[in-house]
Amino acid sequence: MEKQLLRRLIDETAIGGLLHDVGKPVQRGGRERLNHMEQGGRWLEALGEPWASFAWAARFHHSHPNYALRLSDFDDPRHALSAAAIAEADSLSAAEREDLEGTGWDKDAPLRNVCDEIRLEGRPRQERRPTFFDLTDLDGTLPFPSPSAKRSLGADYAKITSALADLLADTKKAETSFLLRALERYTALIPSDTACGGGRYPDISLFDHLRTTAMLAVCLVVAVIADKPELLGERRPEKIAAALGRLYKEAAGENAPFLLVGGDLRGVQRFIYDISTARALRLLRTRSFYLEILQEHILSTLLDELDLPRTQVLYVGGGHFTLLLPNTAAVRSHLRTFDRGINEALLDEGSPALSLGWTRLTWRELKEGDVRQAYRRLSAEMELGKVRPLKGLLSRVIGADDTRGRKSCPICGGLTDRLVDDDGPCCPRCADFVRLGGRLARPESRYACPVEEGGDFHVLGRPYRLVKEGSDIPPGAPWAFVLREPRRLSRDEGGNVIALPWEIYSYDSRIETLLDEGCVGARRLAALRLDVDNLGRLFREGFPDTQEETRRYSLSRLATLSRLLSLFFREGIAQIASTPQTRLIGPHAGKRRLLVVYAGGDDLFVVGAWNEAAEFAIDTVRAFRAFTGDNADVTLSGGLVLIDDKTPVYQAARLAGEAEDHAKDHRFGERTKDSLTFFHVPLVPGKAGEDRAFNVREELPRLEAWIGGLAEQSRAGKGDRAFLRHLMTLRERQMEGDALWKIHGAYAAGRSNDTREKDLLGQLLQKSDELRMACTAAQWVDLALRRTGD
Repeated sequence: MEKQLLRRLIDETAIGGLLHDVGKPVQRGGRERLNHMEQGGRWLEALGEPWASFAWAARFHHSHPNYALRLSDFDDPRHALSAAAIAEADSLSAAEREDLEGTGWDKDAPLRNVCDEIRLEGRPRQERRPTFFDLTDLDGTLPFPSPSAKRSLGADYAKITSALADLLADTKKAETSFLLRALERYTALIPSDTACGGGRYPDISLFDHLRTTAMLAVCLVVAVIADKPELLGERRPEKIAAALGRLYKEAAGENAPFLLVGGDLRGVQRFIYDISTARALRLLRTRSFYLEILQEHILSTLLDELDLPRTQVLYVGGGHFTLLLPNTAAVRSHLRTFDRGINEALLDEGSPALSLGWTRLTWRELKEGDVRQAYRRLSAEMELGKVRPLKGLLSRVIGADDTRGRKSCPICGGLTDRLVDDDGPCCPRCADFVRLGGRLARPESRYACPVEEGGDFHVLGRPYRLVKEGSDIPPGAPWAFVLREPRRLSRDEGGNVIALPWEIYSYDSRIETLLDEGCVGARRLAALRLDVDNLGRLFREGFPDTQEETRRYSLSRLATLSRLLSLFFREGIAQIASTPQTRLIGPHAGKRRLLVVYAGGDDLFVVGAWNEAAEFAIDTVRAFRAFTGDNADVTLSGGLVLIDDKTPVYQAARLAGEAEDHAKDHRFGERTKDSLTFFHVPLVPGKAGEDRAFNVREELPRLEAWIGGLAEQSRAGKGDRAFLRHLMTLRERQMEGDALWKIHGAYAAGRSNDTREKDLLGQLLQKSDELRMACTAAQWVDLALRRTGD
């Protein structure tokens, strides 16, 4: 088939798949008693072109004879293959809904939080109640679920469909990426179905059902063209659908129609943090941005070379991505070529290497809700890639160039033929990063788009320009990234515009400002790292299918989960930092005095005033608990260390990483992880290490109570730090195994004339474990009482 005609067929299938169920919110918000297929067709026709030409996808996407409108009623041969592929893809995408015995339809059913469903084997069971999202659009504010669901949603549906119609009505060209952004904003919190009963609530969003349907349909169309081209001449879509079933239903191995592809940028931490310079924070932000755009550039390049739309991206973030591609010989061959070629380019540029792996995904695995088997195979393939990095390029790595006469860059440490003086000597690439940091800070830099020449920065040799308006994007640009306000869609964007929110949060990038305006007491910085616990297990085995748990492990459910996690880290962190909830120490109000250096798929690195960073850590884990429905199997752990303004950032990141590891090793009862470490000190050989990790659910509230109590006692004592130091001394004795520590504590209580001190010491003597919390709280309050020069 001619390339242009093939791409037109693929785009038609992708957009038709994205629009096939738009009639559901229209039906739920309207008064006409029509099925959702007819409602969707009429709604699209009312929008006018180009959307009216996709009304067939909304009307004829069901094969089952019970539906009022069926695939067999469709008689337009121009769209027969696309219609058949969408119908089969819709059935595969909705496989988790097949067993609906004992349920009824409730049009006011809200979207259940998919995180409620996650169970990790081997962890203590907990009593859970479902949580639900309100029906609204994503406007840049992080939505939080609640146990009580709002009812009577008709007006909300009408409002959302009206806003979506207004946005699409004036759009003159149907673009997959623009439609994806529009549908995510307006349908991400709409349930894909409304069947309830027997403990079942809808937990997959309409947006994720739409995009997985489009994803699967595109794969089927490409696979048919490669494996069964004679079907292109079939005029009846129901016959094509039947042929698809016969061709792929029992197929396994090489005949499976789908390919699950994973990518992992290796060496991300080293690339971001391994710099030592007074300009570190500004450069770290730039490197963080570069990493985000690098992974998107790699994805976009791969899809562009394969002539596939953005619908094929299941997940991207934090240096990782997952795609669903057609399993054809041409695609597999291209992946092998692309793997080597992209790593050669990355090696030349000094960027992190890419590990690329793939596995076949069968029709049966999708239909039976057992995608986990494919994920496990992909995980094993990716692990294999980690033990053979840069396969086929070893000779280039060890056959290093002659280093004689080359100079070392003071910023990144890399060897270069020449140093340039850009506010200090550095290699040309670091100078490029320095200049880019200044340009990114400008409000007018809303989009980043590839250009033919010139540009403000380069990604793998391709120039990119930063522009303000969508109309400034060059007409021939293959794609563009919207960096600011990604939820604000502009009709003048045109082209393939992809949301890439990078400016997560920055009070100020100057260390002096963070210290001067943020610190209470001691003028100290803190470095904080946080990430999701057991992330790999969540995706490999998070949705069990047992007699007790009837939820199925489906592609749509995984898509919903991955998108929610990305939403929290990419957009929610700024909200948490801008609206503090925890104020344990100091008179501060307003935004946190800190800088988010990096916030990827599940990872967070923050530098800021010590008290602001510590309180932000508490706010973040609590927000994550609320966002995930307080599921004790979906948790965050993090670690915080004190640093000074002379500490190299790479060292601060390493120390904070050790503190994070300490939190993940922390055990409370039967549970590990789900903890925060404060003021971690590296273990000294031959000396007992201090356990400053606290379980978020049980121990953290007690730590906060101790901070409040000691702060009150110190205020009453007019800032006397002697009692705080005495608590730390008692803890040292306890850690050294001195059995007399209680006697020393009792003696101090007897001699004290302060009633509050007596009460606090009495609590410690009754519960030995309280001394660990009291000691950390004492250090917290002691820092707040210090003078600037202490």
